[in-house]
Amino acid sequence: MMGDAAICKCNVIEACALHATDCLDGCTGSSARALVSFLGCFVAGEHPPTITNGTAVEKSAARVDEGTCEPGAKDKCAASAGIDTKKLGACMAAKATQKAVLQDVWHKARKVQTFPHCEVNGRLLAQESEKDAEHTLKAALCKAGASAAC
Repeated sequence: MMGDAAICKCNVIEACALHATDCLDGCTGSSARALVSFLGCFVAGEHPPTITNGTAVEKSAARVDEGTCEPGAKDKCAASAGIDTKKLGACMAAKATQKAVLQDVWHKARKVQTFPHCEVNGRLLAQESEKDAEHTLKAALCKAGASAAC
């Protein structure tokens, strides 16, 4: 189980990855792919599930709970995702940058709640088909100020 210090460090690393990919205000293309690749590596930790007959099967010793990370995997995951490691490192070394990014993320995150249902700015989004839900979510995020969704 990760302790509070590791969780806090993971949050800072993830925020700095947003900063390093220039995705803080939304992004697309190679920046979005780099961020998603980094998070897929970083949040899953160092022990991905094995594939047996086309099905993911987790090894008991390598089980990784959702929402965990390995702070030590930061550099490996950043390099494999193609993130500018100098920009990531500069953010990690600058408490003022970290604070600004984390405050921006926190401010934006207060407007979106996705479990057990999806709300944007306190308004419940309709439970609908996946295609319709994507349109509804993009429209709500755009209206809430997420320009990348517009």
